[in-house]
Amino acid sequence: MPILVRYRPDWFQTGADLQDLEIRTPAGGFVNLGSVADLERGVGYSEIKRRDFRRAVTVFADEAPDALGTAAPAIEGLRGYFEREVAPAYPGYSLIFGGQFQKFERSFDNIILLFGFGALCIFFILVVQFRSLIQPFIILTTIPFALAGALLGLVLGGFPLSITVIYGMVGLSGVVVNDSIVFISFINTARAKGDERLTA
Repeated sequence: MPILVRYRPDWFQTGADLQDLEIRTPAGGFVNLGSVADLERGVGYSEIKRRDFRRAVTVFADEAPDALGTAAPAIEGLRGYFEREVAPAYPGYSLIFGGQFQKFERSFDNIILLFGFGALCIFFILVVQFRSLIQPFIILTTIPFALAGALLGLVLGGFPLSITVIYGMVGLSGVVVNDSIVFISFINTARAKGDERLTA
């Protein structure tokens, strides 16, 4: 039966001193530890880290400066390898990505949810303003084209997708919606004055 004990550093300096360590018996007497136990010197963990009360091993890694945009594919590759090779061979083990990647995933999920909710609110406001279902729909269809252009720029420039970039895309969506509102309003005003559709 393995037993873990703590001792004061000044109790012994060598393994021989540990053999002579006296321990109390149930009868009240003292015996040397070496007479009742076989002592072996070995290597053990100096610290055992836990996450949610489970043993955990933490691995730190940074993206190389000359390898921008490769973090996401590398993470997906590690996740796939773990699910294929490690998880079946070692049941009970799990792989969790933390740090900036975890913050990115959480922020991305929240932004997508809020972005969809915001677009829905804008649509209903525009329906009331323009008294039309088609015109607000046309206005919102400009958003995917703007985002596609932004993503194309990232790919051509070799820049990675980050939280800052996503915030910029949300701001870009607001700009194109505002420009589309001005454009549709101008057309409606011109049509109200009697201009032809193509002229307006």
